Amino acid sequence: MNKSLLVICETGITASSLLYKLAQEIEREKVNIDIDYAALPSVEEKLSKKEYDILLFTPQVRRYKETIGKLIHQYAKHTQIKMISDQDFQYMNVPHILHEAVKNEDRSLFQNE
Repeated sequence: MNKSLLVICETGITASSLLYKLAQEIEREKVNIDIDYAALPSVEEKLSKKEYDILLFTPQVRRYKETIGKLIHQYAKHTQIKMISDQDFQYMNVPHILHEAVKNEDRSLFQNE
């Protein structure tokens, strides 16, 4: 069974590059993950239409914690929450990003929600 992963970024500019590299890594590693992405303005629309197994946030999204936290509380209460580290994002360390994304559940970013 495939897991679904939604990459959430601020504007979508860097996410398209990250998504391309993630797709290559997923194929290379033969991992069963379907990936998609959403810029902040379209997160609610994406979450309201599909239940994702993993939400993967780019570092820029941290500053929108309150807004995204409300959406997660409304649409994705049981979804794994993952943050891409600043360093992994800066250097596009895609193997590590993917590995961290599929590790055990981590909702620490939104633990107070």
